Amino acid sequence: MSSRKGAGYNSDSLGTSGGKKVISPLDHVRDSFAQFIKDTSDSPENKLKKFKKDIMDAIVASSQALAADPPDPQLALTKAKEAETQMKALQDFITSKNVEELEFKTYKYTVLMQLADAYKANTNYDEAIHRYERLLKDHEYPNQFMAYLEIGNINMALGKYEDAVKNYNMGINYLKPEHNRFKARFNHACGVAQICLGQYHLALSSFETAMRVDPSIKTGFNLVLCHAILSSTEDMREAYKGLLGVKPVTTISDLQESDVLGNQLHVERREQVRLVMLTSRLVASKSDKDWQEAYDFVLQRLKQSKFPEATGEFEIAYSLAHLNHRNADKAIEILRQIRKKDPALMALAATNLSFLYYLEQDYENANKYAQMALDHDKYNAQALVNKGNCLMQSNHEDEARDQYLEAIGVEADCVEALYNLGVVSKMMGQYEEALQVFEKLNRIIPKAPEVAFEISDCYEKAGFNTNAIEWLHRLINIQPKDPAIWRRLGAIWDRDQNEAQAFQCYTESYKYCPSDIDVIQWLGSYFRKKQSYDQALKFFERASELAPKQPRYLMMVASCHRNMDQKQEALTTYEKVMQLDPNNKQCLEHLIKLTTEMGLSAKADYYQRLYKDLMERIAIMQQEEMEAQQQQGQDDTPMGFQPQQFGNDDFRRPQDNVMNFGNQRENVVAPDLNVDANANGMVQNARAGEGDGNMWDDVDIDLPD
Repeated sequence: MSSRKGAGYNSDSLGTSGGKKVISPLDHVRDSFAQFIKDTSDSPENKLKKFKKDIMDAIVASSQALAADPPDPQLALTKAKEAETQMKALQDFITSKNVEELEFKTYKYTVLMQLADAYKANTNYDEAIHRYERLLKDHEYPNQFMAYLEIGNINMALGKYEDAVKNYNMGINYLKPEHNRFKARFNHACGVAQICLGQYHLALSSFETAMRVDPSIKTGFNLVLCHAILSSTEDMREAYKGLLGVKPVTTISDLQESDVLGNQLHVERREQVRLVMLTSRLVASKSDKDWQEAYDFVLQRLKQSKFPEATGEFEIAYSLAHLNHRNADKAIEILRQIRKKDPALMALAATNLSFLYYLEQDYENANKYAQMALDHDKYNAQALVNKGNCLMQSNHEDEARDQYLEAIGVEADCVEALYNLGVVSKMMGQYEEALQVFEKLNRIIPKAPEVAFEISDCYEKAGFNTNAIEWLHRLINIQPKDPAIWRRLGAIWDRDQNEAQAFQCYTESYKYCPSDIDVIQWLGSYFRKKQSYDQALKFFERASELAPKQPRYLMMVASCHRNMDQKQEALTTYEKVMQLDPNNKQCLEHLIKLTTEMGLSAKADYYQRLYKDLMERIAIMQQEEMEAQQQQGQDDTPMGFQPQQFGNDDFRRPQDNVMNFGNQRENVVAPDLNVDANANGMVQNARAGEGDGNMWDDVDIDLPD
């Protein structure tokens, strides 16, 4: 037989023969130990530990929320308030239990500082200042200088620079001799506030103190700025030497060996190199002698410094300086040297070389170096833009469009690519696509006059004059004193037969540019049409002064005199026209009629003879021209084909006819590109036009004589 139960001890099975449980002597010991554990967990010491742990957990969570990327200020404030709640509970517990707690004030200071920082991060500056001031009222608080620093920073954010300086100086008074780093930080912050107040001498002193106590690149940069405003070139250069003597946060070898902190080290290094580059360009731009001497001084100092990356970038800036001084050959030479000796900067140099050759209208080399930059880095948006510009100059609009689209794919907010894509689309007649591109660009740079003009131009070419007028009004809000904008707006109103609006726009244009002969001509014609001949006469006389060799304006002047019954003045003006153009048929007709009316028979006969001779010469010339055309037709026409006879007007060349727009291709040139060496020397922004600063189309108004 086998047992149905497993062998082993079972406490529940202990019992008497009557089935009652047997009482063990260990039960009492077990119950006593459980009670001891319960009493220990409820002890004041354990409750204090729990309060402290909860407080520190909330503070750590709040700090982590502020240090997150991106920060979460709302979560940080919530956790800081939880810490404050726990701190108040701890304070009540200590008071009720009459427990002595020496660390309570430390926790209190920590909670108040974290809560103030959280309020500051949420831009609730009043509450933040209230917490900082609570810390300052407690004279036992050991780090009162930090509260003064934070209050000063809040005043800086609020634009209260005088209060900021006051708090920074108060904080300096609480610093101990060993707080060198904090002393430099306070002096630097104080110097920045003094610059905002225009107190450059005081700022200079503050930055010098900071550099003497604990030098840094940022402080050295601000010190050079102050010297550039106040001091001589030598003092500025001495400050620049001090900046280059600052030990970098990290070296090139440290960057190569770094692992976990590598990204942060790279960010700090790039920021230092950026400040060194800005300072170098500032020092190079200030020279008492030759400008090249200043650039050579800076270049030599950079080569001896611990910032080799800045050396290559400054050489590119040096090449751009040669370009600014109209020495493109030297600029190209420097960039070629950079490309050969520094592979890291090869793409950057090639991009700038492409840009320079483009400016020189050497499109073959511009295309060559743009392609070279793309071979090195196919995701170089600036090189793609340069490549597209070269293709557009070669009339390969489709390929240029693809390059701009690729550049936008690499860098979605590349304004050069967006602008040029819009221009190409407009050239190809794709006005809807061009409008989409320009409107997107307008959202990125909303106050760019070039973009507003292009949008208006697209609407006008697409036949939406109402929208074109709306965007021209927006353009006027950006540049209210540009006469070309008013002239263009007036031309649109004139085509819409709204003379009142056109007159207002042309009047505004004339006010800002009284030498625009097209505007003067339109206004003169307007007044002549309204039979205000005295007003029209003023404008036509002005036009004849601006274009003294153009007989048409003198003819207008004479016409006004005749309509005002000033026959002698009209006769004198017509005679001036004859001196300019003896073969002016219309002028002779007017002279014959006018002298007859004035009873000057001798002059009338004289002009009649001139008119007869002129008509005979015209007839002979027409006969000779017709015979020459017939002879040419016989030589060029196959057997049996008779050439068609045309009138004289039909032989005018299309470019001679100012009203012929049908078969002429719009001459829209890719925008010039500017290079900003501060931003790695890359192409930075687009500028509309053809390099002469006039971005507007001319409006040619042909008035009848």
